[in-house]
Formats: sequence, C-alpha cells, structure tokens
Amino acid sequence: MYSSYNVWINDELAISNGLPGTTPEETIPKHGASTVVPINSNSKELTILIQVANFTYPKGGINDQIQLGNAKQLQHVKSSELVQDSFVVGSLLIMGIYHLFLFGIRRNDSTPLYFGLFCITIAIRTLLINSRFILEVLPDFSWFWLVKASYLTIYIGELFLVSYIYHLFPQYLSRLVWRTTQIFTLSISVLVVVSDIYIYDYSLIPFEIYSVGLVLYAVYASIQLTRKRQEGSILLIVGFSLLFTTAINDILNRTVFLFMPSLLPYGVLAFVFLQSILLSRKFSRAFTQVEQLSERLLSLDKLKDEFLAKTSHELRTPLHGIIGLADALIDGSSGKLPPAVTELLRLMKTSGQRLAHLVNDILDFSKLKHQEIALIPVKVNLQLAVELTIQVLKPLAEKKGLGLSHKLSHDVYVMADENRLQQILHNLIGNAIAYTEAGTITITAQVEDGQVLIQVTDTGIGISAADQERIFESFEQVNPMERPQQEGTGLGLSITKQLVELHKGTLTVKSELGKGSTFTLTLPVSGESDLHILGTSAQQKSPIEAMKQREVAVTIAPAPSEQMNEYEDDRASVLIVDDDPINVQVLVQFLRGQYSLRSTCSGQEAMDWIQSGYRPDIALVDVMMPYVSGFQVGEEIRRHYNPGELPIIFLSAKSQMSDIVVGFEQGGNDYLVKPVEKQELLARLALHLQLAHWNASLELEVDARTTELEESMEERARAMSEVSVLAERNRIAREIHDQVGHILTASVIQLEVGMKLFHDEAPQSVEKMQVVSDLVRKGLHEMRKSVHMLAEEPANLSTFRDVLLQIIDDSKRYADVTIEHTIDIMDDRFEPDTEKTIRHALQEGITNGVRHGLCTHFEFELIEVEGMLQFTLDNNGLPYNAVELGFGLAMMKRTIERQGGMFHISTNAGIGCRLQFTLPL
Repeated sequence: MYSSYNVWINDELAISNGLPGTTPEETIPKHGASTVVPINSNSKELTILIQVANFTYPKGGINDQIQLGNAKQLQHVKSSELVQDSFVVGSLLIMGIYHLFLFGIRRNDSTPLYFGLFCITIAIRTLLINSRFILEVLPDFSWFWLVKASYLTIYIGELFLVSYIYHLFPQYLSRLVWRTTQIFTLSISVLVVVSDIYIYDYSLIPFEIYSVGLVLYAVYASIQLTRKRQEGSILLIVGFSLLFTTAINDILNRTVFLFMPSLLPYGVLAFVFLQSILLSRKFSRAFTQVEQLSERLLSLDKLKDEFLAKTSHELRTPLHGIIGLADALIDGSSGKLPPAVTELLRLMKTSGQRLAHLVNDILDFSKLKHQEIALIPVKVNLQLAVELTIQVLKPLAEKKGLGLSHKLSHDVYVMADENRLQQILHNLIGNAIAYTEAGTITITAQVEDGQVLIQVTDTGIGISAADQERIFESFEQVNPMERPQQEGTGLGLSITKQLVELHKGTLTVKSELGKGSTFTLTLPVSGESDLHILGTSAQQKSPIEAMKQREVAVTIAPAPSEQMNEYEDDRASVLIVDDDPINVQVLVQFLRGQYSLRSTCSGQEAMDWIQSGYRPDIALVDVMMPYVSGFQVGEEIRRHYNPGELPIIFLSAKSQMSDIVVGFEQGGNDYLVKPVEKQELLARLALHLQLAHWNASLELEVDARTTELEESMEERARAMSEVSVLAERNRIAREIHDQVGHILTASVIQLEVGMKLFHDEAPQSVEKMQVVSDLVRKGLHEMRKSVHMLAEEPANLSTFRDVLLQIIDDSKRYADVTIEHTIDIMDDRFEPDTEKTIRHALQEGITNGVRHGLCTHFEFELIEVEGMLQFTLDNNGLPYNAVELGFGLAMMKRTIERQGGMFHISTNAGIGCRLQFTLPL
C-alpha cells in the first residue's frame, strides 16, 4: 500500500506504516515489507478498517491483494517469497562477482565486465521489489532513496545489458544503437537523481517503449546470428525470449492490466544462466585456442633458439678468424700499412669483438633458457676473484679516469662456480664502468645469515625507479637522462641475474638518477662445514693440511720414484700445482715416465718449497686456487727466478683474451686453457724447456766469456799502459758485443729452422716459435745496449781509492751528473776480486741510474763497519720497483753472494734507488 497506512481490526490498531494524514504536511510516507498480521479475537465477526494516505507517489492506495488465512500458512508464503528472492539475489551476485573476476584476469575482453555489472545491478533491484528483502534487513531504509534506487537499477541494468551484447557480437549489433542506449539511459538516470518522483516517474513510459524496441532489435539480431550459424545464437534467442516475456509481465502488472507477481528477476536469472553458459563456452574455446597457439609458439620458439644457438656457434670460428687476421695486419705481419688503413682495421677488429661478445651472450642465453648450464660449485676466495676481475677491467677504468677498488677481507669465501662467478663480476663491474663518467667504483662484501652480500657501487648516471625492474629483462636497455645508448644487446644483466639465481642467490639494484647505483648480489657463504673431508673437521687442520688430506683421499699415489724427489734422475723436473687432485692426477698421468714430477694441491706449500730452495725446470700452475692463487705462486717464483731460468705455464678454464693477457703480465711464459690436450701440453713443455736450456747455456757462455775478457783486459792494460783507457774500453766492449751477438744470432737461426720444420705439421707451433724468435731478437737488442758498460777496466792508477775517484770523475765529465762521495778505507788491503766487484758495482749503479732512472745526482759511500766493507750508492731518479733483477744486477748479486757478502736493492724512502751490499774484509 502506497505510501502510508494504518490497519484497524475490531477497533484496535493492528499495524501501521508511516503516518497517514489528510494533508501532505501531516503525512509521512514509508515503504514496508510484506507483513503477516495476527488477529487475536474470539468474535465471529471481524471489522477491518484500512486508512491509506498518499501525497508523494504517483500510484497510491492498495497495490496488491490482501490475503486472509491461517497465520502459519501466510507466514510460510512470506518465507517462501524471501527464500526465492534470496536465491535470485545470491545467484546473481555470485555470477556477477565471478565474471568481474574473469575480467580482472583478462582485461582486454570487456564482455565479462558488462555482464558482471548487469548481474549485480539486477541483484540489487531484486532486493528492492517483490518481498522487499532489503527492508527485512534495514527496516528504516529511506523511502526517498528506495524509490530512486528501484528506478535507477532498471535503467542502468539495461545499459549494461546492451553493452554486454554489443561487445559479445560487435559485428551484428549497430554501434549507433549502443551509443544511443548509453545516452538515453544515462540521461534518464541523471533525471532520476536530480528530480522528484512526480517528474522522473514519467520517464518509465519512454523507457518501456525503447526497451521493447531494443528487445525486438535483439531478436532480429539473434535471427541473423542463427542464419549465419554464429555460435551462441540459440542461447541468446532463448534468453531474450524469457527476458522479453517476464518484462512484458511486469509492465502489464504495473499498468493494472494483470495481477501477477514480478517475474522479471526470474527471467533475468534464466537469461543470466544461459549467458553464463555462452561465456563459458567462449572462454573454453579461447582457452583451447590458446593451448594450441602456445604449443605452436613453443615449437617455433624452440626452433628459433636452436637456430640462434647453431648459428651463433658457427659464427664463432669465422669471427675469431676475422679478429685474428685484423690483429696480424695491425701488427704489420704483411708490412707497414698507412695510418688510415690501420685505423679502419682497428674499427673492424672492434666490431668483430662486439659481434663475438654478442654471440657468446646469445649462446649463454640459450643455455640458460634450456637449463643446459651445469654449475660446478667450489670454495672460491672472493677477494681473489674480485682482484682478477679488476686486473682485467682496470685499463678501461683508467682510460675514463675512474677509481676502481675493493674493500674485501681475505678470509671471505663463497660456494660458486669460479668461471661463472668471474662472468657475473665482469658484467656488473663492466656495466658500472660503462655508465660512470667520473668518480669511483667500489666493491664491498659482508656476511649475513649464511649469505655473502656483494655490492658494486658506482657514482654514475643512475637508473630511474621505473627502469630498475626492466633492466633485468632480456634484450632490454635503458636510456636514462637522455644519454646516448650504450652499445650492447641488453642480455648482460639478464644473464647475470639468472646465473646468480642458479647459485641460489639474488641480484637487486638501488639507484637514483644522477647519484649512481648499487647492485647487490648474494651468494652462499662457504663456511668451515664445507671443509669436512673423510669425517675430519677442518677446524682441527690448517688449510694446507686440509688440502693435503684431500689429495690423499682422492688421488692415485704416484710411483715412488716420481712422488716427491725430482733429483733421483737426470730428467727435467716439473712442478704441478692445482687445487683439484683429479686435475693433478691427470697431469701426472700425462707426464709420467718423461719427467721427474713433484705435485701439490696447495699454493702455499708450493711457495714454501720455492722459498726453501727447490728449483724445478718448469712449473705448471692453476690460476684459481683457494687461499693462495696461481698468480701468487707465480709471483713468488719470479722473486727468485726470471722467466728464462724457470718457465711458468698457467692453467685455467678461463679462455677470454683478457684473462690470457693477465696471465702473461703476471710472469707466465705460456697459458693453457683447460681441459688440456696431452699432445699440446707435451709439445709446449718441450718447447719451453728447450728455450730455458738455451737461455742457461747462453748465460754460462756470457759469464765465461766475460771473465775471460776481463782477465784479458787486465793483462793488456798492464802490458800496454800507453793505450788510453777509453780506447781499451771500446775495444773490449766491442769484443764482448761481437761474441754475445754471435751466440744470440745463432739462437735465432736455430728457432727459424725449427719454424720451417714444423710449418707443415703444426701451424700453431710456428706461431708460438715466431713469438719466441721475436723475443730473442729483442733480447739481442737489449744485450747489445747493456754490454757496452760491462768490464770497464780503470786506468792503471797507484791506489784503489784513485781508481774509484777516476770512475767518479769520468762519470761527472761524460754523464753530466753530480756525485757526492765518502771513501773511508785502508788502501792495499783488498783482494783483487773484491776490488773488481766494487769497481763494477759503482760503474753498473751509475750507468743504470743514468740510463733507466733518469738520475742527475748520486751519493756514494764506501766504509769499513765491524770487519765488513759496506758499499752504498743512492740516486735521485725514478723509484725502483722492478719485480725481478736485470741481467747486470743479477750477475752482481751472484758474485757478491759467492764472495760471502749480502746484496740489497730498493727505493730510498720512495725516491730514487739505493744499491747496498757488504763484503768481508
């Protein structure tokens, strides 16, 4: 009953809704839910008085039938209405939310969105009509907004329905119809919101007429769909038929032509159910197509990856050939080229190297994608790994004026594949150098919760927050701050991140534009538990002992004659140093029977042997070893022996050209990439041993000839006192020069003959021997320059003091230097060998200082201290920082030690050089 009423039964107020009055001011309208009114009367007659007042709603009075009957029956009827409406509302809400969820997953299809909104709108309308379920929950709900909501839901619902059909079959529904519906429904919805019910109630008539037209148009479109056998057309026609029928029922019911309950919610429910089936079939078909396309795409993607991998692999050989030929032409292998041509060759070489790097990245990307990279995790010293990377990249940083350093402790170890760890560090530090124009790049590390946090921090251009995730995607490069694009493929960081994740680590970045970046990677820490071998804790053993035990545990013991002592036969002795016992055993098996072998798995033990006087003929040293690296072992060897005396061949799995160059810079004579072929190893060993033998023979010959010539010089000086000292020096130096030149020239000839013999069988050996030939030629040139100062015999002066003063005077006169001297000795007390040693030391010190140190001032002191003769020569030239002694200084050191003295040479407080030794009186 609209829109307020009182019900009186036998003169008693039984129920009321709102406040009915005789004027609009006295009347308070209110909607109420259907109610069962109990009658408590024993009278046989009932007097029912209904007072209804309506001044606000267009349709007033009693709108529906008043049912009389048993209270339980009537309550059951009401409960049935509530259950039916609850079922409709619940079903519509579930389907609406479900389709909204589908749209959230697949936003490019708007069909589930409009269908879900339509279901929710009709569910809300169902709460407002029929049993008015909302008033059971909210009995004080505003009459004003309840009426508006009942109009709005039907208008907005039609908009969502038409939008759904249009997006479901856009080719069969006119876009004009959709746009017209949008404008019409939104316009009358605005009217409902802003106007009074007496005004917006009139909007129902044009809406109902327009709706009937839409339904007819929809039926027409459905027939067209059916004729063209469009999937889902039958379900659409059936659904629209039910919707049309129930809508007509509600229209007739409202116009009082028919007294029926509102059926539109049930029609909508049936329509929604049929459309849900239609959408489910559509999604099922789409999913099937996606599966088919996915399988095809996967197949095509696999073919693409195989093509890239095979093509990249085939490109490596010609690329290396192009780079090598360009290098050879730049070095003048075919004669000197014009500068313009050389520059073009350098550009060609650079382009080839970039393409080779791209090929390697594509191969790694393909292997990572197909999970074909197998890691070999070992215990790696992080400081050593970072230092090796810095050595390779430092020239690039210095070229840009950048500081490149680390702050790592020597006792931090990680469990990682050493080669892949080098690749990770190389990519991160290389990127930092590429994107930093000024400032520093610093590598730090700390241990947290069983992980080592490694940070690479730069002061470069930075990365925006939006790009910080994108940089780790494949083939992605960012261009911050409108900066020119860096050369590259965009694979480096993607590969790096995947390699880190293969190590069970993470890679993240923190950056701000213009303020630099910090890349943080985590790797598993290698703790003491990693050193448990054969049930024995590494806490009870030193690193060397642990490595020894590891060697005993897994290697096959060599024969007794080859196990430790290389002096048991006349064969050349080989020192093998590798932290992997299996690698040691492989090398032992390769060389057994041909060489006298000594092997160890500890770099520290190898250093101890060298320090204790052990001198092999050649050393095979692995580069990456824990605790003490192969480069450190090589440095210790070079402190005692030069490359001609004891050749070093470095072994490593790293095959990049930059790694090989670093190996030679660290004192290596050769560099072999693991796995090593037996024939190649034997050939290189034989070559380096032969070169060492030639070098030793040459040194002995030079020593003997020098002594012979010195003695001859002394005899001739005494016999020919009338010959000037300068002429005699020139003659002796020329004789030494000719003899040494003859020997070195013969060596070059022998090498060139060897090259011709190996030309047909081993082109690579020819290349290596060519390098050796060039080195010997260079040594010949240096020897010719050096021998000019050998064996300078002073004039036949009266005392030894006069001899030294003559040398000092000559040096001042001819070398244009100043010399302060203190000579506090007793004349005629020294052996001839002692005088000769002092004289040669003074000449060699002044000559080297002027020639190599650019000296202009010397301070010379020769005094007697506690029964020893002390020689000191200081200069103001360049600081002395040579790793090993030259030929002249090495000969001087041996002579002094042979005479029972001590030799020392170093920089003097960071300035110039100090040469000092003592000899017994």
